[in-house]
Amino acid sequence: MGEKPTGRMLVLAGLLVTSLFIGMASADEGGVALEAVPQTSSDRSWYSPDQPLVLVPTLANSGPDITLTVNPSCLLYINVYNATGVQVVDGAEACPVREQGLDVFAGERIEYEPVTWSMRDNAGAWLDSGEYTVELMHSSGASTASVVTVQTPVALPDGVVYSVETSQRTVAGPVLHMVNLHNPSA
Repeated sequence: MGEKPTGRMLVLAGLLVTSLFIGMASADEGGVALEAVPQTSSDRSWYSPDQPLVLVPTLANSGPDITLTVNPSCLLYINVYNATGVQVVDGAEACPVREQGLDVFAGERIEYEPVTWSMRDNAGAWLDSGEYTVELMHSSGASTASVVTVQTPVALPDGVVYSVETSQRTVAGPVLHMVNLHNPSA
């Protein structure tokens, strides 16, 4: 009858403290951003198999400490969209489904190994030359995108013969390339 409510108060205080930690672990990811810069600057305005697009990614947290849910087997992957916005490469397709927590402290920057875009689709075939949006995705959901132009190899049909002649009047002058094609089957 004259019992003191200390036991009940301790349980309530414990639940209150626990709920605070749960709120911190599932906080909004608003301060987390994925940044990516090209590893080398190309002297050309396009990328090709001999000079591919290589991105150096960094996950930056400008907000409070946060715990992100990530896929440890596939932290970063690339999605590619053509000029009309159709997805032509789904990088997540090759990622096994796994989950793990990643603690990112306030002001922390996590640098990752460079990521190279192969300019191929999911089946391994070359994409057509042209303009693409390359989206680098972090498995936490953060992403960054760049619009790039690529020049990819073209397979010539059997029997087609070609030659390339180069002409330049002066060492510093413009270069003229003349391409001759001969298709004996046409």
